[in-house]
Amino acid sequence: MVELGGYLGYSAILFGKELLQNPAAHFYSLEVNSTFAGMASKLIDLTGLSHKVTILASSASESLITLQKTLQKEIPGLHAFDFVFIDHWKDLYVPDLRVMESLNLIAPGTVLVSDNIYNLGAPKYVEYIQGAPDSKREHNAKVRNVNGHDFVGRWDIVYDSKTVPNVFIFVWGG
Repeated sequence: MVELGGYLGYSAILFGKELLQNPAAHFYSLEVNSTFAGMASKLIDLTGLSHKVTILASSASESLITLQKTLQKEIPGLHAFDFVFIDHWKDLYVPDLRVMESLNLIAPGTVLVSDNIYNLGAPKYVEYIQGAPDSKREHNAKVRNVNGHDFVGRWDIVYDSKTVPNVFIFVWGG
């Protein structure tokens, strides 16, 4: 499992706790801000989840390249993530997804969960995910990936997309 945008480690702790049932499972949290990554690592240590959660401090694209190489050495035959949680800079949702596609870290069965796609705005991401192969091919040919020319993406991946609306519960106490 991987998360793009770890901030202070709250979601990493919650996901890591759920992985305790599976000895082989591991959660990688990618956080570009080294101060936040350091704080998250300390919180992970305090919760006793260091054996289940790894915080990587660099851009998602750099961390994904490093992580792919590391995991291929550690787990021969690994081809893709089982679960990806995207919750970082909204303008990087599509470029970083294209990195994962180019590195073959996305495959049939990979579950993508993306936060704040409407409220805070990642409309290009929604358009990309829900687009037909032809529109993705056109997008990938026209739009240079800010992460580099090696990360064109995969136009031939069709995502089965489901949007779950935000539900806000306000409790007034007095």
